[in-house]
Amino acid sequence: MNGYRRFIAYVYEYRNGRKAENCGFIKLEVREGKCTMEIHLHEEKQMEHCSIYGFIRKEGLILGIWLGSLQISRDPAVNVLKADAGNMGDAGVGLDQLCGMILETDTGAFMGTQWDDLPIRPDHFQKLEKNEQTGQNEGVLAEISERKQESEKQENEQQKNEKQENEQQKNKKQDNEQQKNKKQENEQQQEGEARKESKGRELQAESIQEEAEESPALFPDCDQCWRICPGDLRQICRKNCVYCNNRFLQHGYSHFGYILLCRETDGQYILGVPGIYDQQERFMAEMFGFPWFKEWPLPGIKNGKSGYWYRICAPCEMLLDSRR
Repeated sequence: MNGYRRFIAYVYEYRNGRKAENCGFIKLEVREGKCTMEIHLHEEKQMEHCSIYGFIRKEGLILGIWLGSLQISRDPAVNVLKADAGNMGDAGVGLDQLCGMILETDTGAFMGTQWDDLPIRPDHFQKLEKNEQTGQNEGVLAEISERKQESEKQENEQQKNEKQENEQQKNKKQDNEQQKNKKQENEQQQEGEARKESKGRELQAESIQEEAEESPALFPDCDQCWRICPGDLRQICRKNCVYCNNRFLQHGYSHFGYILLCRETDGQYILGVPGIYDQQERFMAEMFGFPWFKEWPLPGIKNGKSGYWYRICAPCEMLLDSRR
């Protein structure tokens, strides 16, 4: 350190933890073991009181060694600090061991320059007290390091939570899109089925009408009967849709291939399910809403009484319309 040395370090301002524009430079000169620091700041920083620190790095921290303070003047000759090049700030640290310098003003401006390859992070900056600089309180450095590690741990945890939250939002968005697409597909399918049903209603009514001519009147007051399938109930009368999934009705339809719909002369409608009469069948019929039985010969039934379990159902105006 007894030789001559001189270099210039450019100073940058830091705002919100980020490096901003250049705001001046520091000219350092070492001669006969003495370090002279000449501070040159832009006009907007002049006339401000400025604290100046040299800093070292330790365990991710930027530890500031107080070198002095100045009232920044327009005259560069006034903005000068001097220190022992081998013992900067009486901290036992030489100029060659410093990584850069930090400047802070009373108005809160944070400026810095570094001559190593690592960036300056203002949130990592810690000022060493006098006893810390002279090494009289090593526990303080450990405490600072511990606080920093805890801060980094919390920051990592926060980043992890944010990442998980972003993943959850992304998955939720994908699920919503899939549900939306599925809903659109279902709506299109239902719309297609509705158009298909609507288009075939007249043909269905005519088909049912033709079937009626082949079916004899089951009850004395009936003027017409139709052999239909459960699906016909949806088309000829929506009020009777509740019987489409009736298990007893489905059971009879699966064995005989049809169910019976009759219209009486007073406009009342009867829904019949072909089957046989016995105690077990009677119990099931009553449980599923078909309390009455009309005996009638059915093909394929040789033993026992055959006929129709029946109930009153809602009027089927579509059949009336189809006859006009």
